[in-house]
Amino acid sequence: MATIGLIVNMVSAWYLHLDYKHHDHNIRVAYLHVLADGLTSIAAIAALTGGMIFHLPALDSIGGIICSLVIVKWSIDLIRSSGKVLVWFEKVG
Repeated sequence: MATIGLIVNMVSAWYLHLDYKHHDHNIRVAYLHVLADGLTSIAAIAALTGGMIFHLPALDSIGGIICSLVIVKWSIDLIRSSGKVLVWFEKVG
């Protein structure tokens, strides 16, 4: 399932990346969301494969923690950029 999800997310990211250049905040959020889904799919595939080969079930948890940290970083960046846009509209209006 993670492989199918990864393929769908890669295709979606490619299409969204075409619109990403227009600096639309909503497209950026959708693009990063799809990238985060793809990242979690890659982590799941790697963790499950590594866990089977090396008998390390903790790889799934480690992959989840790493993905969570990356997603939190992206979320903080989005919150900051949203705040800048809102402050700019407040000054203009």
